Amino acid sequence: MFRPGDRVRVRWLVQSDCLGLTGTVLDVQPSVFLGRDVQWCRVDFGGRQRRVLSIDLVRVYERSGTLTTAA
Repeated sequence: MFRPGDRVRVRWLVQSDCLGLTGTVLDVQPSVFLGRDVQWCRVDFGGRQRRVLSIDLVRVYERSGTLTTAA
C-alpha cells in the first residue's frame, strides 16, 4: 500500500514517457473495479503528473550516504 510522499518508479512499460524516472506519490485512491488491494496513485515525475495503478509501481528506497566497502 502506498501513501502520499512515497518515492516510486514505474515497473512496466505503462507510461512510456515516465519509464525509468523516480516520482513522488501525491494522492492515493482505491480502485473500485480491481479490488481493495489495488489503488490509483497520482504520481509526480518531475513535473509530469500521471495516474498509475499501484500494481504498476515499485517503491524506491533512498540509500544512505555512508556506505562501507571491504578492503
